[in-house]
Amino acid sequence: MIVCEPTSGLTSRSYVLADAYALAKKYGQKLIVIWQKTSDCNCFYEEVFDQEQFSDIPHRIYNCNKFEYKINELKQEGGARSLFMIGREALVRVSFLIRYHFLTGMYKRLCAVHKNSYQDGNALFPEEEARGKSCYFEAYNCITGRGDLQQIRFHWKDLEEAKEILGGKEAHCVGVHIRRTDHGPAISGSPTERFVEEIRRRIEEDPQACFYLATDDWDEQRKMEGLFGGRILSQKGKVLNRSSKEGMHSSVIDVLCLSRTKLILGSHSSIFSKFSAEYGNIELHVV
Repeated sequence: MIVCEPTSGLTSRSYVLADAYALAKKYGQKLIVIWQKTSDCNCFYEEVFDQEQFSDIPHRIYNCNKFEYKINELKQEGGARSLFMIGREALVRVSFLIRYHFLTGMYKRLCAVHKNSYQDGNALFPEEEARGKSCYFEAYNCITGRGDLQQIRFHWKDLEEAKEILGGKEAHCVGVHIRRTDHGPAISGSPTERFVEEIRRRIEEDPQACFYLATDDWDEQRKMEGLFGGRILSQKGKVLNRSSKEGMHSSVIDVLCLSRTKLILGSHSSIFSKFSAEYGNIELHVV
């Protein structure tokens, strides 16, 4: 069997899933996924992916809920309700520890090969070592680097929502991903001025050009809309907080919209930009 424990954000986890599925299918093994719902990826597996994903091989998904609310935010509310919610959150976290350590301990004992990306610097795993062996992977971003992202299947409702947002303008639409907040390399390596220059150049090349904008900074969005008006497309009612369910949904929609454009102007050192381009099999131009 191939056991994978994907970590970090949603796009990083998707790379791990694609690699684990490819290994399991190639060597005729069962795929086990231990999925943590965390502040980095606040959703259960089935809330994001189509139920038919990986249905052509034996597989099983275990959800482990590590996180529901932030304790500090609950404390700020004060009162009896706050105490009740803190107690409930404590139960969620204790339940997680019991379930998570039981599952991981059991499967690690059953697996002959162990790989932990945090310990080996995310080194690629030689896939032939999985032949005839049960393997346990704690991984972010990738395992072998040979998985097919086209095997990742998001919910059809999300696909339809992305299609509706772009409104049939895909042939003239360029994706723009401006990563900000705490991502230092993107802030310093891909300044806003360069995005503005690139957008203006694309408009000169194609007068019908429009741009789907995905960003985690409202100031960036307001600036782009102020400069380029109706050429900027984005999802309505977007939530930026990725530690919320609504924020996770917004993240999925951004990925799907970006992947449907003709090319992506992406941010330096961003897995989100890279995944969106590879998922859509389109060009990524890092600004």
